[in-house]
Amino acid sequence: MANISDIIEEFILANIGADAMIELSRRELADYFSCAPSQINYVLSTRFTQERGYAVEGKRGGGGCIKVYRLTTDDMLESISKMIGDRLSVAQANYVLENLQRAGYIREDARLLLATSISDRALAQAGVNAPVVRADIIKQLLLRLSR
Repeated sequence: MANISDIIEEFILANIGADAMIELSRRELADYFSCAPSQINYVLSTRFTQERGYAVEGKRGGGGCIKVYRLTTDDMLESISKMIGDRLSVAQANYVLENLQRAGYIREDARLLLATSISDRALAQAGVNAPVVRADIIKQLLLRLSR
């Protein structure tokens, strides 16, 4: 059985629409799912991140009104590249690769191959600083894809 976070995420994704944006009230969503508004905040901050291809914007004075945007491909590549910094965890890198696959930049086989090649185990065998090298690899991939 899916947990409440999964259900809330699925609801938002199902309603984001063709214009790649949904505007909703945190309070109304919490009432709809019979949960605390903090649960909505948790879903938004963990499931709708830049590395997953989304941006969340709060409206001041809107009674907890928020907008969730699916980033355009160019925006996604730029925001991911800025977000990476000097180090990247395996989980963050995998989110980036999954998002690139969803956006049609890479196929599943390429995603799996890349994920294997930037894993902690693979990079440890090379004797390098894995998070730093992983960030450089993903940045180079994004640079190549944006051409």
